[in-house]
Amino acid sequence: MKRGRLRFVWVVFALIGAGLSVRAPAEPPPEPVKIAYEIRVVPTERSAHVTMEVVQQRGGLERVHFDFDPTRFSAFEGPGVEVTTAAERDEAGVANLDWAVPKQGGSLRFVALLDTLRGQAAYDARCTRSWALFRGSDVLPPIRTSRRSGVRAEGSVRFRLPSDWRVVTPFVRKGAMRFDLDQPGRGVETPRGWMLAGEIDVVSEPIAGVQVAVAAPQQHDARPQDRVALLRWALPELVKILDRPPERLLVVSAEDPMWRGGLSGPGSLYLHAERPLIDDDGTSPLLHELMHVAMRASSGPKGDWIVEGLAEYYSIELLARSGTISPERAEATRAALAKRGATAETLLVPHAKGAVTARAVTTLATLDRRIRKVTEGRASLDDVVRAVASDPERLSLDRFREHVAQVAGQPLDAFFDSQVD
Repeated sequence: MKRGRLRFVWVVFALIGAGLSVRAPAEPPPEPVKIAYEIRVVPTERSAHVTMEVVQQRGGLERVHFDFDPTRFSAFEGPGVEVTTAAERDEAGVANLDWAVPKQGGSLRFVALLDTLRGQAAYDARCTRSWALFRGSDVLPPIRTSRRSGVRAEGSVRFRLPSDWRVVTPFVRKGAMRFDLDQPGRGVETPRGWMLAGEIDVVSEPIAGVQVAVAAPQQHDARPQDRVALLRWALPELVKILDRPPERLLVVSAEDPMWRGGLSGPGSLYLHAERPLIDDDGTSPLLHELMHVAMRASSGPKGDWIVEGLAEYYSIELLARSGTISPERAEATRAALAKRGATAETLLVPHAKGAVTARAVTTLATLDRRIRKVTEGRASLDDVVRAVASDPERLSLDRFREHVAQVAGQPLDAFFDSQVD
């Protein structure tokens, strides 16, 4: 045995004799996988040609799987891609894709039809010859993946558009047509939220530390300056409530034939161009959707009334706290909602709207007073919203009760038993 090896063995035994352990050098964390998405909008087809390119060296991302609507997604190509049709699965309307990602990386390509009807005559995604408005789920179905332990997939997206088009997204801009997805906490970064491309007008400015952009197709009367003005009043009040306010907010709008409502997404929201800033009933459609973006909450069992109720309740609160409406006007709005909500038989419906949401506002106002009373003014519903916004779990009724108990310092079973049914 060579002298160097003898010395090493002697040192090891000496350490063991001294009661010390010898540890192997810690393995470095696995390198992140890179996913480069490319979205090429083709107005003449009303579609997007999508490429998902995986760059890796050691097979960190092993499989990609998603279910999809075969009337909207087609022409899948790539090494290791297997597509099972709805007929083969004996299920109506749903097919699936399974991609065994090559260890050295590879590309998956497909075509996504952008036009999506909501009802019989309105769209919640639309592609015309001069603009395209859509969400991430319109170009990439929600995916499930198999990855090696500890591996994270970081994403970027690049757009290929007609020469006179621009694009706005809720992502971090790295160039005219390139963005980093920047989604901390997500194992696989994917394009999510609203995007608007085309011949568009954009108003952008920072408000209370949030980078805000308001955009609409040219010639559409979306009143972007009015929307920015309301956000300048209300957004600072929202930032006071949250521990982690959104870093960016994109508001997109368009006229008919887009759906005449509002829809939120990660870091972004859509509001029809003709929707008012403050509705006749005293609530704000814009601030309602803003609360959805800020809370990042999706409803779990018996929880939809909570998610919708909080958004509606705080649409009034933000108007009142910012001085946009008077305290008397805010109280009159709550009274009108209480009258409307009295017609709702139960809060525990799968999808809360109308009278159920109105009743939820009244219930949450009562809960706020109860929390303030039992904590002698040290806590309020604001603290519950802060907890909800920081919780990655779906917001069920049981989970909400846990947040309330933690804020109040005690379970409020009597309140929930008497007010929620």
